[in-house]
Amino acid sequence: MPPELACFFREIEPGERGMAWMAWNVVRRVLGLRALELATQVFRTPGWAENFGGDAWSLVARLLRDHLRGRVIARVFVDQCFSLEHNTGSVFNKLYETETLAGILDAQYRDDYQTLLRHASKAVRRCWRLYEWRRRREHDPIWLGVQVTDTFDELAKEATLDV
Repeated sequence: MPPELACFFREIEPGERGMAWMAWNVVRRVLGLRALELATQVFRTPGWAENFGGDAWSLVARLLRDHLRGRVIARVFVDQCFSLEHNTGSVFNKLYETETLAGILDAQYRDDYQTLLRHASKAVRRCWRLYEWRRRREHDPIWLGVQVTDTFDELAKEATLDV
């Protein structure tokens, strides 16, 4: 056990997630990126209890450390975060409802825009309609097999985009 983390482990007890998060906050403020390096190492230690740490959490700590060091750009970091899992599912399931996340990620992988649009916000759906309008505007709707009822101005205004 690294001596720098001894104070953290003295403060927490199994099942006390809230206390662990508060203590970890202090450790992160005091140690900075060193805390994430230590977490990465400690969680990989053989015999580590998988329900509190383990390889899954080692990957989480390493990704965050690498992002904060500038080794992983923001877009890749966010993409990786959505696919990170700890011992019981998505890393976000401690704070958010994530039951549909796997299906949405699969739809993203398959370019299944209809599924993605069902889960998108109203503003994103408007932006998608504007994108589709722009994509089709140079083609005769009869050839595309679609009926164009939206005008560019209406869609642009709805999407609150500068045109």
